[in-house]
Amino acid sequence: MSELSINKPAMIIAAIYTFVLGAIVLTGWYISNSGLIQVLPQFSPMQFNTALGFLLSGIGLFAIIKCLKRLSLACGILVTLIGFLTLLQYVFLINLAIDQLFMDAYITVNPSYPGRMAINTALCFIFTGSIILLFSAPNKNQKKHALIEILGLFILALSAITLSGYIIGKESSYVWETHRRMALHTASGFIVLGFGFLMAIWRHRTRVIALVPLCVPALLCFIVLLIDMFHPPNIAVGVAYVPLVLFGLLFYRKEITFVLAGLATVLIIFGYLASPEIDVDNQYVIINRMLAIVAVWVLSVVVYLQKITQEKLRKSEEALTLGWRGAGDGMWDWDVSSNTMVFSERVKELLGLESEKMRNHFDEWIEHIHEEDKDRTLAALDAHIKNNTPYDVEFRLKTSSGQWRWFQSKGQALLDENDNPVRMAGSLSDITVRKETELQLRLLKLTIENLTDVVVITEADPDNPIIIFANTASQNVLGYTPEELIGQTPRLLQGEKTDKVQLAALKKALKNNQPFSTELINYAKDGSEYWIDINIVPVKDQHGNTSHFAAIERDITDNKAATFERERLIKALEKSNSELDEFAYVASHDLKAPLRVIENISHWLEEDLGDRLDEESRENLLLLRSRIQRMERLLEDLLEYSRIGRKLDENQEETLTGDMLIKDITLLVAMPEGFAIHASADFLQLKVNKMPLQLILLNLISNAIKHRDKETGVIEVDVKAQENQYLFTVKDDGPGIAPIYHQRIFRMLQTLKPRDRVEGSGMGLAIVRKHIELFGGTIEVASEEGKGCTFMFTWPKQQNNSIEDTL
Repeated sequence: MSELSINKPAMIIAAIYTFVLGAIVLTGWYISNSGLIQVLPQFSPMQFNTALGFLLSGIGLFAIIKCLKRLSLACGILVTLIGFLTLLQYVFLINLAIDQLFMDAYITVNPSYPGRMAINTALCFIFTGSIILLFSAPNKNQKKHALIEILGLFILALSAITLSGYIIGKESSYVWETHRRMALHTASGFIVLGFGFLMAIWRHRTRVIALVPLCVPALLCFIVLLIDMFHPPNIAVGVAYVPLVLFGLLFYRKEITFVLAGLATVLIIFGYLASPEIDVDNQYVIINRMLAIVAVWVLSVVVYLQKITQEKLRKSEEALTLGWRGAGDGMWDWDVSSNTMVFSERVKELLGLESEKMRNHFDEWIEHIHEEDKDRTLAALDAHIKNNTPYDVEFRLKTSSGQWRWFQSKGQALLDENDNPVRMAGSLSDITVRKETELQLRLLKLTIENLTDVVVITEADPDNPIIIFANTASQNVLGYTPEELIGQTPRLLQGEKTDKVQLAALKKALKNNQPFSTELINYAKDGSEYWIDINIVPVKDQHGNTSHFAAIERDITDNKAATFERERLIKALEKSNSELDEFAYVASHDLKAPLRVIENISHWLEEDLGDRLDEESRENLLLLRSRIQRMERLLEDLLEYSRIGRKLDENQEETLTGDMLIKDITLLVAMPEGFAIHASADFLQLKVNKMPLQLILLNLISNAIKHRDKETGVIEVDVKAQENQYLFTVKDDGPGIAPIYHQRIFRMLQTLKPRDRVEGSGMGLAIVRKHIELFGGTIEVASEEGKGCTFMFTWPKQQNNSIEDTL
């Protein structure tokens, strides 16, 4: 019932009027006030049941407005029942004792049926109750709306005829044969109800069948009928029904024309029967009426044919509009003489312009076109008009958002007998997406054509993939031009050394619509071999089916040669390392064995000779043994140096704090009395891998102690965190190193003091540098002679990743 919310005023007026009317008359019956029951003493009174029906109708209308479904249904049923039971009494000549059920009829004009309402009143209540029930029904469809409208028209017609009878003093209008009369105020109540129903339903039903409310032609019928009934019957009044037929032009269905013609015919006949008698030849009157009926039907046929023509034109225009709209196109029409243009709604939608802001003058329309496209567009238009060349042009238009979009316009000019343009019409299509796609395709094609890799596209047939595209790189790599490859299969490039196993795997992958990558030997046009890295992917269409195969082939011949060379070098390096391992083994065992023999002999000589050895001989034997120990230490350092980077220390994964690291180093080094190692707070809190960092720090601290020039000293160890690494510093207050020796000290077998003064192999700093560089770090020294030394080296935060990258 909420569908009536848009037209509540008409329903509210009808509800108030009928409710108040029924309440007033009921009050009159109860208080025996005839002035409230009858308009005039000579007029028929409104019966008690009639007033009760109006009261219930008013309540039912209020219930509809407030969406009180149950109350409106109850009122509709009661109103319909009052009218239906009264009509049954008239039809079957019975008395159901309902006329005076609630009140004795003490006011009567015709005592034949005391308290009974008239037949036309009963019919109006049946129609009214039915409309209330229809409004209360939950379903919403056009048939229900049409039925409400028809019933409303009947109510309006019956009450209007009664009212006209009272106005012109024609009893036949409100007295049906010998039955009761409809009271004057009863007629007014039904007129208000009829108009209320029609206006309430107008916006829901009538607009889908006609351009005007149906009450308009109904009102015309009523006026013409009054005139016909009031004036003598003649041809002039009969012709007055002709405009009723013309209303058929305002209905959408062409068959309504004949319905209106039939209604006009009935009214013409009814007007003749209801007209006052005059002293005129009856035959003349009949002829006049017949001519009027003929005129009505002839006009209805003309209107019908006109409606057929209009319908064909409308369908043609609708089909054309739907076709353009289905294509997403707009339409334009240029009147050359007035230089004005008319645009379809679609054109306005494409440009985002409102109708009032749409420029309809041709010159103003041209201003929408981009400056770079304007001359070309006008030239194409001029060529079409003068030479009848097809008008098909693309240009940019500015939309309401300020954006430039691409459009395609097609049109055809209409020329007069002098070949001057009279009119031109055409279409406007938004092709921005197409233009952007074309640009992307051009860029993609340029990109593919300028690739150094070969791009090949074949048909989606794994058994016989015919090449349909190849870029220009194919000539540089394969020796074939794209034209020579198109129509061939990739088997043209395969030969004796092409891996058949990989080809079988490739074919299997393509049959399963899967991508595939491999490396193959192919053959160029001149027969030369070359290696390719090929990647093939299935190309899907919009339905997800494989339509083509696309392959990108990269010439990796040079890479393969480099790979083979690298493998050869790796094997040579492995052989060299193996030989170095053998040398290390010899150095560790075979070279040390004679040294041990010599050392043992020196001990035997010293024991055998005993006191016979003089002091000089004893010193020589001690010097001999020190040289043997130095040689063994040198061999051990050389062995360690050779193993750096080839055999990782098992303790490399072990981590410990800087505090624990310093404590371990202190235990390993022979710390002289008066020497101290100071580590910074940052270093003590640091957590690092033990090896080979411990070995590096041990070497640097041992060097500082070994080369001391005084009995006391301090060694400082510090660390600073950088982005991806640590910067370690080991600083001492010893004799320092002259700048000219800063690079020499990191070489193998280099010492700054004679080995007789400072025991050492000259390998310590070389070992340190090799460890640090193996992990991607660097080491340098800052020192001046007599001012101490500071060794600075970098160390990665992620030690394991660094050694893997270096190796």
